[in-house]
Amino acid sequence: MLRCALIAVLIASTSATNKGGFPNDLGTRPPMGWRSWNAFYSTTTQAMLTAQINALVMRRHSIDGVPTSLQDLGYNRIGMDDGWQLCGAGVNGSFHNASGWAIIDTAKFPDITAMTTYAHSLNVSMDWYLDNDGCAEGDKVPPYYANDAALTAMLGWDGAKFDGGGPGYNMTAWAVAFNATGRPLLMENCNDADPFRPTATDCPYNFFRTSIDNSPNFISAVSNLLDTEPYLSLSRPGCFAYPDMLEMGAPAAQFNTACDPTRMSFTESQGSFGAWCVLSSPLVLGFDLSNMTEYDTWWPLVSNRDAIAINQAWAGEAGHLVAQSQDSYGPLPVFHGAACEVSFNRTMPYWTVWGKALPDGSFAAIALNSADTPQDIVITTEQLGFASGATLNSRDAWSGQAVPPITAAWKIPSLPSHGNLFYVFSAAS
Repeated sequence: MLRCALIAVLIASTSATNKGGFPNDLGTRPPMGWRSWNAFYSTTTQAMLTAQINALVMRRHSIDGVPTSLQDLGYNRIGMDDGWQLCGAGVNGSFHNASGWAIIDTAKFPDITAMTTYAHSLNVSMDWYLDNDGCAEGDKVPPYYANDAALTAMLGWDGAKFDGGGPGYNMTAWAVAFNATGRPLLMENCNDADPFRPTATDCPYNFFRTSIDNSPNFISAVSNLLDTEPYLSLSRPGCFAYPDMLEMGAPAAQFNTACDPTRMSFTESQGSFGAWCVLSSPLVLGFDLSNMTEYDTWWPLVSNRDAIAINQAWAGEAGHLVAQSQDSYGPLPVFHGAACEVSFNRTMPYWTVWGKALPDGSFAAIALNSADTPQDIVITTEQLGFASGATLNSRDAWSGQAVPPITAAWKIPSLPSHGNLFYVFSAAS
């Protein structure tokens, strides 16, 4: 009962925060949903997306005896990445015709409006992908901000992710064009457009990528978290920082085996999911929801209501880096994207601890061991936002169960390689 009450308090407090403002009043909580790239790359079809819509709303599992869907938990968006356009069919080998309208591959997407209408009948929001990277237009055509925005609204999409393969780099121009449709549309800056990052007063999108494409590799996930850290002070309702899609269940085996190992373990995926939650990052799944083996594998993780409530809560900060090991190791290769190309080498801390203040005065913290060996970690109660020497009640966010209280410090002996601990602390009465 206490746990359910806490979740209600956290979510209710979030809904009371201020709206995001320009470009719209969307994204006042970190968006939650699914995107196609990790499961299907650019082979996505309308039939595949429809299967994801159905899987999002199905009640295959129960929580506390109540049949529950991913949508019931807050995952209410389905996003299509690259592959919808008819490459080379337009002017100068682009996918825009002479009138500036995008040409859709109707063999793969015979009736997008019917698909988005169906999704809306189930209260599922639909997002797509613009300034495409696949068959990139570059400077073959000018940016068609107004036409692409009008087409987005006309086809029934509810938002868009903006990449950097075309000429449309101006996010403010996209925001103006989207607002001109008269329809609120969620906007994601995919690490490529201008303004590249928001300021305290200017954020013409609802969430923004802070790193290279995430890979199904734990070191890459921690690297993306470290790249996000400088921007957490700018992350806020209506303008959330985002280390990219979650990688549990990726890549699909038929596409790539370059990662080593080829997929993250459950524990590694748990650590990255928990860190995304603590940093108020959008929770965007990427495994094939219509594959029941994958769905059942990841359900215990992505359905954790405590973790989701922490992600959605707002008490004036998105989260922050509490501490990291004084020593580091490496450099290690950091992979780029689901194909796992080596992007750069990086010296890594042995461990990191990330934390977030919660509206009821408690504090969520997750410790991650990015090293190959067990690590001893000590975090003082001051670092957790409480008085020096304080005694704190402790709860395991994964199990929801109380654990022994701490006094003066959170001492973690021998945290296993790539392991994590995710606790919520509160002042002892």
